[in-house]
Amino acid sequence: MGSTLVVANLLKKEYTKHPSYDCFISACGQASKKFKQTVLAFFAPPKVSTKARFMNIHRMVKWAEMVLKHSPRGRVSKDSVVSKLRNYLGKLPEYKQFIKRFLRDASPLLKSQEILKAQGLNMKTYKECKELLKNIPQSSQVRIGFITWMEKQLIVAESLGMGNTGMPICSDNIESLFGLGKTHGTGEVKDANRIALRLPAFCGSVNRESVRMAMGVTVKEQQEVENKLLSLTRQRRKILPTPGSLTDSLSTEFDCGLTLLPVPKNDEKSKDVTDITANFEQLGGPVNKFTKQPYAPNNAEYNNRAAA
Repeated sequence: MGSTLVVANLLKKEYTKHPSYDCFISACGQASKKFKQTVLAFFAPPKVSTKARFMNIHRMVKWAEMVLKHSPRGRVSKDSVVSKLRNYLGKLPEYKQFIKRFLRDASPLLKSQEILKAQGLNMKTYKECKELLKNIPQSSQVRIGFITWMEKQLIVAESLGMGNTGMPICSDNIESLFGLGKTHGTGEVKDANRIALRLPAFCGSVNRESVRMAMGVTVKEQQEVENKLLSLTRQRRKILPTPGSLTDSLSTEFDCGLTLLPVPKNDEKSKDVTDITANFEQLGGPVNKFTKQPYAPNNAEYNNRAAA
């Protein structure tokens, strides 16, 4: 089991029975409804999947901590932006103690997770993580559970001869790839082999000119184009972590079209085209006729047939 699932399971076991948990989630949901379609829409809480809530719930709790800092104590004008913010927050300020305790446990675990993902698990990273966990009470099952998991994995690492180099404990890359395969017509398929066979078929046809032009787009050019657009994400990143900057949220930005990947004008006439589905057919047998059609996310009939 990877560190991400371990952290999620530990937090789930500790907090699903907490008396404030359900009320906190409900308060976040109510706040989200009030923020949307308003001038403070960028303050809306992040979306958290209900199927894997504890994989990302720390994002919602961190959001709550930051947004509450924009509502300082004291009286404010009835028509002020801060007054509107307090109205939208509803009962969320009542759960400050729950937020503080959750982040006390979650923050060291997430920092440890980053270390293990980047460097693997060995005695050096084990000691670094254990040092981070000192902020969690020794009697906490969250702390005990994570240390126990690391010690068990160290035994496995030693048996594989990776005790010094660091044993990889993250499968995010392969999970992301297969997750992408699920969204493109395979449905909620549990069989990894079926997903793997479908992945190449969705790569489509490309020519050398398209690839050359796409590879020529620099990060700086991409950022220049994106920065011209009004973005709730950018507003959220700029204002949410900075208490006292709420008035900046009303600033307006220029709106324009967006093209990140240039396309050759003679794309349809190009003869230098690589059709990856041809190789897929040679390796995996005859291709289902529906997989050769362009992916149409709004075409329910196509998706149902492709998932069959």
